[in-house]
Formats: sequence, structure tokens, C-alpha cells
Amino acid sequence: MKIDYYLGNASGNVSAMVVSEVKQEDYKKVNDWLMKENSLIEQVAFIKGFDQPYTMEMAGLEFCLNATRTFGLMLGKQEGLDKVWIQTSGLEQALLVEVDVTNNEAKISIDKPLDMQWLSFKGMSYPIVHMNGISHVLIESETVFDDERIHQLLDVINHPLSLTDMIGQERESSFISTRTNIPAIGLMFVNNSLLSMTPIVYVKETNTLIHEGSCGSGSLAYAYFLNQMTGKSNFDIKQPGGYLKVNVKEDGTYQLSGPIEISGLYSLSIQVNE
Repeated sequence: MKIDYYLGNASGNVSAMVVSEVKQEDYKKVNDWLMKENSLIEQVAFIKGFDQPYTMEMAGLEFCLNATRTFGLMLGKQEGLDKVWIQTSGLEQALLVEVDVTNNEAKISIDKPLDMQWLSFKGMSYPIVHMNGISHVLIESETVFDDERIHQLLDVINHPLSLTDMIGQERESSFISTRTNIPAIGLMFVNNSLLSMTPIVYVKETNTLIHEGSCGSGSLAYAYFLNQMTGKSNFDIKQPGGYLKVNVKEDGTYQLSGPIEISGLYSLSIQVNE
């Protein structure tokens, strides 16, 4: 199978935007081939056509803000659009992407996260922000957890307890989730004084754990937490690969913006039957 794709670099977060027709059952295989071919790729999106309604799906059917913005900028360049509605995996409603092709920027507007709760892990409490298609744990720490600790935390989130489990039990780690079947989990290691974050994202369907250059939905989750705690509404959040901006608007919606570099078209021949 020949796979044609573009690369979109959103503040260090690189998405492979596949424009070839691929069956959903082959998403993981294509995802794995592309990531093996190019170590810079952090996630793979599949474009379902350049006709309205503009639709894309992530390899793990999760939600990715940066890939959605990248698709919006692609459409802006190819179709001459400055505003475009995009339907993406992980969400029921389409999202509005506003495009500035001159400056290679795209901003996206989205409703506030669904809710925020707290989980206990190794004697510490961390907020977890739930969004459609992904949930993010915000961990205030100067260093990223080692792999063993990361997998232990993911296990706590992936196997939430029931109220019955909690009765009469003292546990080092515990979590009663308000959400089920979370397709992707972000671990955002944040520094509140520097307004910075280091994102790590786990996607269940593709079984990938990626240290990302930036994370759009993680930035939104962090801004939501900060807005709830401080009442502030404008955030320039430093990422390993650059900055992403989040603005909490008066109507309660959130707007994420930042630069995107698009390159390609690239081609790769793969064997999906292996």
C-alpha cells in the first residue's frame, strides 16, 4: 500500500497527516510504520477527504487539538479558506479553526473541559481534567517520572476503583473515575512558576507512549486548571518545542493558537498484511 502524507509541526508536536485512503482497521499498522520510518512523528491523523464536511480521524480514534489545527491550516492553504469547520475523532461536534496562511498560524475554539477531579497516587493528589477523546493528569514536578512510575500511574487511571472497592480500604493510590473508556491519557508535568509543561501522551488503541514536543489539549487542560484556581484567562504556555497560547473567552469557551509548519507531500510503501 502506498501512503501519501504531509507533516505538520505545531510547536514541536509533529503530526503525520495521511491523505491516502486507509481503512480504520489498518490505522494502527500505518501508524506503526510511519513512526518507525520517521522518529519525529508523534501522532498520525487520517484525512477522510478534502470535501465538506471536512473530517479526520486519529490513529487511536482519540482527540488531538494540534492535528486538528494542522488540518485546518492545510485546508486554508489548499482551498483558500480562512475559517473551516472540522469533524474529528473523539468529538461529536465539529470545531471551528481560524487560519492565517500568511503567518502559518491556526487557532481553534472549543468548549471548556467536561470536568476535573482528583486522583491519589503514591500518597500525592493530582488533578485530572477530562475532555472528550482524552483526559490529562496535571503533575507539578520539576522532573518527569521514570517509565516504571509512569506505567504505574497509567494503570491506576486505566483501572479505576468503584465505591465498593474504597469502603474500609486504605490505599496508596486510588481513583474513582467519572469517565469510562478513555481513549488517550496525557501526563502533563507542569511548572506553575514558569508556566511550562512537559507532555507525555498514552494512546490505548495504538499502545503508544510519546514524549511530545507540545500538546494542544494538554495546554487547554492546564489553562482550565489555572483558570479555576486563579481566575486568569490568558496563558502563554512553554512547551519543549515552543509555545502554545490559550485564551479563556468571556462566553466560557477556550481558544488555542500557535504556529504550524507544514511540509510534504511524502510517500511510503508499506505492507499492511504483516
